[in-house]
Amino acid sequence: MPAAKPKNIYQRINEVRKKIGYVKKDAKVQSYVAVTHDAVTAVVREHLIAQGVIVIPTLLRSELKDSGSTTSNGRTIWLYRGYYDVAFVNEDDPDDRIVMQVEAHAEDHGDKASGKSISYAVKYALLKLLSLETGVNEESRIEATQRTIAPEPVSYT
Repeated sequence: MPAAKPKNIYQRINEVRKKIGYVKKDAKVQSYVAVTHDAVTAVVREHLIAQGVIVIPTLLRSELKDSGSTTSNGRTIWLYRGYYDVAFVNEDDPDDRIVMQVEAHAEDHGDKASGKSISYAVKYALLKLLSLETGVNEESRIEATQRTIAPEPVSYT
């Protein structure tokens, strides 16, 4: 009997999709419940490993701006924008990959905005590539406070 043909990255991703379909929201954030990076990772990690899929986020560029807000003790809250390639790589053939371009934002008054941003980028790349349901209707959620910073056009090149 001939050896099984190796799976390409699309087949590997589809095998992961067959194993999981839902990630439970696990964090209260202001006035809504969200799904965290750790919750998504906990659901998908073992399946990605079993299928030989490696996730590699790469920062393409970033921006750091004053958000116009401060903490209660007057510290500036910074807005970090990161632009990433999130690659899903076939461990048996590293040239066989799916790459998603993701923009992610994070606010922080210290040094954690860049880490928050990359976690957000990977979380959403996983959610969208694997078509995972979270019970969160992102399209209808309105923030409790409106931001005064308008999104700028994105150029990944």
